[in-house]
Amino acid sequence: MTKPELLSELNARTRDVGTVVFDIGNTLLRFDRYVLCERLLPADRRSALCDAMFREGTKWAWRCFDDGIYENERIALEIVRENGLPEAWAKDVLHVFDSFHTVMDPLPLSFGVEKLYREGKKIYALTNYGTPVIDSAWERFAFFRFFSGRVVSSEEKVSKPDPEIYRILIQRYGITPQDALFIDDVKENTDAASALGFHVFCGRFL
Repeated sequence: MTKPELLSELNARTRDVGTVVFDIGNTLLRFDRYVLCERLLPADRRSALCDAMFREGTKWAWRCFDDGIYENERIALEIVRENGLPEAWAKDVLHVFDSFHTVMDPLPLSFGVEKLYREGKKIYALTNYGTPVIDSAWERFAFFRFFSGRVVSSEEKVSKPDPEIYRILIQRYGITPQDALFIDDVKENTDAASALGFHVFCGRFL
C-alpha cells in the first residue's frame, strides 16, 4: 500500500480502540539487513559477516542480540567463532549492534503516531530489539515522544511471539486487549496477540 493508503487504514483500524501497540522494525522503522551491512561493514568482510549474523539454524545469530540473554560482546564473538571467521571481526559485529539505528528510516505508519496521540490514544511499543541501541533509536526519532511506554525483548529476556512478553505489556500498563490494536509485520506475532484478545493489523508496511 502507498503511504496515504496505510495511514487511512491505520485511522480506520484505530477508530474504535483506546490503545495502539506498535512493533518497531519494519513497522515504524525500516530494518533492512542488506542496507545495514552495506553501510556499516567493511567491504572485504561484508558478505561473510552479514551471512553469519542473520543465518537461520545456528545457535549464535542476530536473534541472540534481541533476546538479551548474553552480553553483546559475547554474542559478537560467538557469531564469528561459530562461522569460522577471525575473532578480530567481532568488533565489526559489535559496531553493527551499536549503530544500526543510524541507517534506519521512518516508515509510513510512523507519520500517523502523532495524530493518534492527539486523538487521546495510548500508544506503546512491543518490540524484539537489542540494548542499549533501543535507547539511541528512542532519542533519534521524534515520534517516540508520543509513546506512553515500551516493552523490549532484550530488557525482558523474552521475545515475540512468546505469550509472556504480551502479558508483561498488559500487566505493566494495565492494557485491556479487547480495547487495543497490535500492529506488527510478522504474522506469528500478530497471531500470538490475537490469541490474547488483541485486535491485530499485520501487513507489509514498507
